Amino acid sequence: MIIRRGWLHSPVTDTGEWGSSDLRMTISKDTVRCEVRLRGTLDVTTSHHLRAAPDELIRAGYPEVVLDLAELDFIAATGLEVLIHFHNALQTAGGGLTLTNLPRIVERVLVVTELERLTVE
Repeated sequence: MIIRRGWLHSPVTDTGEWGSSDLRMTISKDTVRCEVRLRGTLDVTTSHHLRAAPDELIRAGYPEVVLDLAELDFIAATGLEVLIHFHNALQTAGGGLTLTNLPRIVERVLVVTELERLTVE
């Protein structure tokens, strides 16, 4: 998992949005990369929406994913587990996960839980 402070978005050729009223995911894809933007809360009631994403993206030919967390309001332990699952699934497929635009609270949670050890700048 890589954490980036800013990210230049590439031209989008395909987008889609899904989720629930508490968590919205916007998927933007071009020919090389896929970006998933999260908006809302990532907790026990919403994490299942994100859990299936890595497998679907890998099947679609996107083992490299940028996860934009700028609009993520809250992350619970279940959400952290899903991020680890996302990272592991992409890594197993030969790709990787880049976290970008982390809100201060999310970055703090990664530090407190020592999950930043999984990250490389």
